[in-house]
Amino acid sequence: MTAIVTVLVLTFNQERFVRDCLDGIFEQIAPFEIDVVVHDDFSTDGTREILKSYEDEYPGKLRVNYHPYNYFSLGKSLACGPLLDIHSPFVAFCEGDDFWNDRFKLAKQMDFMRQNPWCSISHHPVGVLNDGGDAEYAILASRTLNKIDGHPMRMPGARVAQGNYIATCSVMLRRENLRDDFLKSVKDIQPEDWLIFAAASESGDVGYLQESMATYRLHGNNAWAGQSSEGRSIRLKEAREFLKTHLIGDSQQILLRS
Repeated sequence: MTAIVTVLVLTFNQERFVRDCLDGIFEQIAPFEIDVVVHDDFSTDGTREILKSYEDEYPGKLRVNYHPYNYFSLGKSLACGPLLDIHSPFVAFCEGDDFWNDRFKLAKQMDFMRQNPWCSISHHPVGVLNDGGDAEYAILASRTLNKIDGHPMRMPGARVAQGNYIATCSVMLRRENLRDDFLKSVKDIQPEDWLIFAAASESGDVGYLQESMATYRLHGNNAWAGQSSEGRSIRLKEAREFLKTHLIGDSQQILLRS
């Protein structure tokens, strides 16, 4: 049976966390087929051994791509490349250090998106667990990602082009709204999740569910949060310039006018 939702997981040296991530995915209760694709970016701790044990436990449900070297260190796309090989109607995300804490998360998002054809990408609040990360960044992330009250159910898709306010572990998107030519054009540009969400919302709007159904974990070695504030600022400027030339429609125009 063809999967309706593919869950994309990216991992790197996350032996302490990846079980929480995978358990939250495989415990999902939904009336549709789900498969899981993991890309491990050449972990050197025990992550790969854990992934192999889950492959044995969930044959046919879990596919793991073990990178032969560390793609991130060489500026190679971690998420856009794998997305090109995903053809299910919907894609959800959970990075290997994050986890879902609602067994009906995917079912709830699917119901919402099927009831609202305008919704190209859906998300929801997430909790922030600071497990040794930067305390100041944790406070900022919690304020940004955990807005349960007062957040509109529908936001214009072009709003995402102005700046990312969406937690990766909260997202479900329509694969058909992600242009392959855009995915192929992404190389050493970060944050990659912002690029993906901006592209996915070019031809639709953003839906917001009020329930907090996932947890974003900070631990000091996060690929994005672990960078200096100056480094993040430089990367965001590069990403913004990239989006100006690679988005289309209102999303592009709103950037060009700013």
